[in-house]
Amino acid sequence: MFIELKKTTFSFWGYMMQNQVYDIRTSEAALNTLVSLTGVDPSVWKALSDEEDHVPVTFDLLADTINTYGRFPSRLDELEMVYIHVTTSANGCESIKKHGIQDLATAYANADSELRVFLDEHDIHIDLENRILTHAGREFDIAYRPCLQSPNDDDYWRKSVGKKFYNDHATCGFFSVDNLRPYGGLVHMRPEVLNNIGHVVHLDLCREWHSSHSPYEIIARVKCRDIVYNNDTNEDELHQYLYYLLMAYYNAFFDPSERILLTKNNVRILPQDVTRIAPISFWNHL
Repeated sequence: MFIELKKTTFSFWGYMMQNQVYDIRTSEAALNTLVSLTGVDPSVWKALSDEEDHVPVTFDLLADTINTYGRFPSRLDELEMVYIHVTTSANGCESIKKHGIQDLATAYANADSELRVFLDEHDIHIDLENRILTHAGREFDIAYRPCLQSPNDDDYWRKSVGKKFYNDHATCGFFSVDNLRPYGGLVHMRPEVLNNIGHVVHLDLCREWHSSHSPYEIIARVKCRDIVYNNDTNEDELHQYLYYLLMAYYNAFFDPSERILLTKNNVRILPQDVTRIAPISFWNHL
């Protein structure tokens, strides 16, 4: 492949090194991210995309382009990742405004969390310390142990509740979403754990929650060092950068797709790192 391109020098490069932001929620944001992080002119990226049918963009081609027409960003761990957290609420996400985005067990421990209030109203209580769920005077052991039971087995659902509370200390979000296809976990309809709890106590908790709670998109930011690198964890920093920049390239020139972000365990997104809370702008028609 031969593409005649003009090298471009960006005077704002030094500024961007102090303000590294990674935002690929939309095609426009993704292109801005590519340009600001690499200093490579948009025309260069457009020329690459025009050749995509003949020469797919790989890590090697991406690295050659950046080395030729720009430069690599520095300090991957300081890169500020902007992402979408999807949730449901009946009060405009007051708990997130107060506490930020927390893992499930921490959120449940807050007496004012919507999940805690909802379960209390249904006489469902979780003893986090002793790993016991109670409902209407009955006790259920929810200690998590890996199991091979069928989803038709009650023990499977009790352990699946325990897995959510005791083995999942991260929070999930999206670098970008597929506007036409909702995430399989249906987080825009109810907390995932409600499905598991409902099977344990034999109540249709999901339907009731969905009828009284609305979906929200939370725009937040988190340092790259606090998220799980969603590829080979043994890759060096250069290859990790290329992975994130390649995602930005594809979102910039093709329809943004579902790209999941997972925080590391026990990382809390503070209220000041939540930049926007609004009714969801996607998936409503599905």
